[in-house]
Amino acid sequence: MVGADPGSRRSRSGRWRPGLLAAPYLVGTGLLVAVPLVAALGLALTDYSGLVSPEFTGLDNLRRALSDPALGRALTATLLLVLLVVPLRLGLSLAAALLLYAPRRGVARAAVFLPSVLPDTAWALLWLWLLNPLYGPLAALIGPGSGFLTDPWPTRVGLAVMLALQIGEGFVVCLAARSMVAPSVYEAARAEGASRWYTTRRVTLPLMRPALIFLAARDVVLISTAVFVPILVLTGGGPRESTTTLPVYLYSQGFRYGDLGYATAVAVLVTVVSLGAALLVAAGSFTAVGRGRRRRSAGPASATPR
Repeated sequence: MVGADPGSRRSRSGRWRPGLLAAPYLVGTGLLVAVPLVAALGLALTDYSGLVSPEFTGLDNLRRALSDPALGRALTATLLLVLLVVPLRLGLSLAAALLLYAPRRGVARAAVFLPSVLPDTAWALLWLWLLNPLYGPLAALIGPGSGFLTDPWPTRVGLAVMLALQIGEGFVVCLAARSMVAPSVYEAARAEGASRWYTTRRVTLPLMRPALIFLAARDVVLISTAVFVPILVLTGGGPRESTTTLPVYLYSQGFRYGDLGYATAVAVLVTVVSLGAALLVAAGSFTAVGRGRRRRSAGPASATPR
């Protein structure tokens, strides 16, 4: 009997190796994400306060969510915060990566990354002192009528600046994306006499577009669904519910008012909407990556001297 080919055995084992390597991650994801999500789906169909047994109510929580004015105000506050934070954070990450791309700038890079490694509570307490309308440094410079922490729009702006300065992860991603641009592209641009601004606008930014799309999508999801501790410490959702975003609203409904069933239904609804938006952005990102690969395979376009 002729033995099996050792090479074919190795090829078959090689096919299974990625699955075996991913198995712990998949099992952990199932235990930490899928199982709680299934439990949340069941809890969303009940009236549950955490003190008595859940009572099945069907789709009542969903109908209540669609007509809840407080949820509408929370969605508005979340949207405004996203519109303020995401462009500012993305611009700061990109600017820092382009300015600090040159070697031997480790200290400056560490300073840019530092706010992201501080605990959220410590970072929020620092800004609570900075924005304090009575004895904070900004109140001493601007005057007691600055409106920080007392009026909606100044508070939104202060909160947005606090969140936007935590650019550590985005800075690293932009720095990596910038390092992946081939030096030959810039050599061709310089040979054609292109200015530095023109090269940045027509060469660097288009080649970094997939990373920027990914960061924008990530920040939209993060700001709208995961930023909770800094807002709770800095504003508590005020003034006048101007910073009561979705996480703060869910916390209030579930743990302040004891309406865990309704809070879970809203959380499931937000998760489904966020997943759909993430899939759309991922499709756009893959399209941008494909276009970038086709552009690189066609060769660097000659830059017009400016």
